[in-house]
Formats: sequence, C-alpha cells, structure tokens
Amino acid sequence: MPAPHRSLIARAIAIAVIGAAAIVPSIGPRSVAAASGVRASLPSVSVADKSVGEGTGGTTTAVFTVTQDKRGKSTISYSTAPGTATPSADYLPRSGKLRFAGNKLTRTIAVTIIGDALDEADETFSLRLSGAKGAEIADGEATGTILDNDAPPTVSVGSPVSVPEGQTGDAAFATVDVSLSAASGLPVTVDWTTADGTAMVADNDYVADAGQLAFAPGETNKTVLIQVVGDVANEGDESFDVSLSSPVNAALGSATVVVTIVDNDPIPPGSAVLTVTGASKREGRSGTTTLTFTVTRSDETTTAVNVDFVLSDGTANPSDYDAATGNLAFAAAQTVGTIDVALHGDGTLEHNETLFLSLLNPSAGAAISTGQATGTIVNDDTKTSVAVKVRAAKHRVAVRGRVSPARAGKHVVVRLFRKRSGAWIRLASKRVALSGKTDVNADGFTDSKYATSFRRAHSGRCRVVARYPGDKRFSSSTATKLFRC
Repeated sequence: MPAPHRSLIARAIAIAVIGAAAIVPSIGPRSVAAASGVRASLPSVSVADKSVGEGTGGTTTAVFTVTQDKRGKSTISYSTAPGTATPSADYLPRSGKLRFAGNKLTRTIAVTIIGDALDEADETFSLRLSGAKGAEIADGEATGTILDNDAPPTVSVGSPVSVPEGQTGDAAFATVDVSLSAASGLPVTVDWTTADGTAMVADNDYVADAGQLAFAPGETNKTVLIQVVGDVANEGDESFDVSLSSPVNAALGSATVVVTIVDNDPIPPGSAVLTVTGASKREGRSGTTTLTFTVTRSDETTTAVNVDFVLSDGTANPSDYDAATGNLAFAAAQTVGTIDVALHGDGTLEHNETLFLSLLNPSAGAAISTGQATGTIVNDDTKTSVAVKVRAAKHRVAVRGRVSPARAGKHVVVRLFRKRSGAWIRLASKRVALSGKTDVNADGFTDSKYATSFRRAHSGRCRVVARYPGDKRFSSSTATKLFRC
C-alpha cells in the first residue's frame, strides 16, 4: 500500500479511539460490582432468648431483643407460640411487625407475663420471626422462660378426731383429713403412718397402717382411713397418732394428729341404748337426692335423750354430699330417729363411694352401742364410647364401641348423620345389642361391646352418635364421632 494511504488509515483509527473514550463514562467500584453481576449481601436478623421471674400476682414483662447486623431497611413479622406455658393464662399472646432503618440496629418486643401464686415448674414459650423483607433471618426463634418463684404449699393433718368404738364385731373408721395450704402446679406426695398411744395394736384396739398420699396438680384435700376395732372391754377412752413425713414438692406443716377411740363399755343398766344403721342411695345425674341414716333407741324409752352426730369422708368427699354435724333429739317414748344427708348428683362414671356417720356425746341417761354406720353413694352413671372406620373399598362405615359398666343383653342406638346446607341430616339408625362383661381397658369397670356398620354416605362431613338409653339401674350416656364420609 502506498505510504500516503497508510497514514490516512492510522489517523482515522486514532480519531475513532479518542471518540470512544470521550463517550464512555468513568466506572467506579460500585459500577464495577454491578457490571460484574455481584449483588451486595442483605443484613442478617436474629432474636435472643429471654428469662423473667413470674411474680406472685399482676404482670411482668419479658423483653426480647432483635438485632440486625448492619444498616439496611427491612421488615420482619413476629409471633409468640406456646411451649409448656399456656397462652392467656401464663402470658399474653402477641404478634406484629418490626422495621429497621437508619443507624439503629436493635429493636425490642415486649410480652406480658401473668403472675400467680402457684408452685410449678419453670415454663416456656417461643418468639418466632418470619416473613423478612430486606433482610435474612439468621436466628428466627427465641425461647422465653418464665421462672417460677412461688413457695411450695404446706401439707398438714386436720383437727383431732374422735370415733366411737362400738361392740365386738363392729368396725368403725377414723377419718383423718390431710390438706395442702394452697393448690400446687406440681404433684405432691407425703408419707403417713400410725403409731400407738394408749390405744395399742397389740391390744387389738385399731389396725396399724401406713401409706403415701398423692395430690395431683390442683388437688388440695385427701383423707386417711384407719379401722378401729370394737369390743366390750371396760377400758376408757384410748388414743393413737397419725403422722406425716417425707413430703415431696411441699413443706411439712402440722405433722401429727391424735385419734381418740371413745369407749362405750359397759353400758349402764337402764340406759336408753342408741344404735345407728347405714343405707345406700343412687346419686342421680343432677340435683340432690337424700340418703337417710336411722338411729334406733332401745331399753329405756320413757325420758327424752339426745346425741351428737358427725359426718366424715370415706371414699366420698364434700363435693359428693353436704357435710354436717348436729344433734339428734329423742322425745319421751320415741324409739326411731333419722338423719338425712343431701347427695349431689352428677353424670360422671365412678365407683360407689362411702361416707360415715358417727354418734358421740350421748346425753345423761343414754348410751351408744353401735356408734358408726356407713352410707353408700351408689353410682348410676354409664359411659358410652364410639369409634368409626370408613371402609371405602366396601362402601361401608364400621362402628364399634363400649358401654361401662357392662350392660350385656341391653342395646345401644347408633345413628349416622351427614351435614347438608349447614344442618345434620339423619341417614340411618340401628338398635345394636351389647355383649360381654369384662374390664376391657383395665379401668376397674366391666364393659359391654357393640359393633355395627352402615352403607357409606356420599363424600362430606358425617357423624355417628351412639346412645345407651339407660335402664332401671343406670342412666343414659351418649358418644359422638365426627369424620369424613
């Protein structure tokens, strides 16, 4: 190529390079990062655990700290979640949003803690972070620990007890009350034992015994029953002790109580002799019924006499009947007196329960022969259970269950319902026989079984209702099971 042409081409290239440089902007570090496709990392957010004393009343506050590791605008949602602590009882549930902006890198969330006087284990709940925008969650869950600071309750025996001795062959029971000064949130146990005083096991005055009482959380009262042995020996009043020891989750209060066996021997000639007999009564499903003890008077009947009486727990407790003390008066020539006790009905399946009525402190001219009788509260409740299994391949709904106590030879009524337009529509009903008299689930009650099946309904919400209609001895009971047809 001729030299002039090469010179023109070189000049043109130089001008092009200079022009390109003039129109390309300067590139700083941020532009370089953007141009290379590397994105700056987001801030990280975390929340720290928090422990706080519960208090014995009112409220306290657990303040959680949420930290963002560097500047940046972000929004994070938060909410509490239960652990061993119960929402609204131990703390107030809370949820909301946190925002970070500017130089402040910490935020706080306050949760209200509800105090009580219940001795209990430390309890926990969680504070959870979620839904972060403009940040990443590094540690999104914190544990809030409510530290219990309540003193354990005191466990104590009740007041001294007097029990009539009775005659040979009589078996009276001394009822010793044991109570907690306050309900506990923890299980409480305490050991107990009898010990001779002037009454002695070797002399056959009472039956030695020992054991352990267990208070479930919330329970405050228990009883210890000690059998007293009647005789005809002239020995005067005698006594023995019942003592508590080794409490767990409780402090020991009044630990020993004296039980006095009131002697009734010999019965003076010419006395009005008083004897009490017990009775049984069905409790009923609700309201009250009346159990009547009868006191009879023999020998001397021409003068007016009276005697004190007191009710005490056996396996029943004051929620089952109206506890009372009083005085029963006999007019001249009156030979029979009665003492009525109101029983409280309920619909709970339970074993028969007992209470005792004791006669004490006869007036001048009267004497006690048999001074204690047992009243029995007869359970008349039933419990029905039901289980359902959908057998799709066979287009059937299998139903089975139990009735307790056993009512073999009786029937349950089983009904199938399906929900349509907000209402339950009955599709079918069957009367199914009960069979068997065994304790299937080892709860101390005999059980009768039943089983049947229905044609499967169209897909939807269904329910089965099984009802034992009751009989002359036992009341009705019902069980319901919801399921998808």
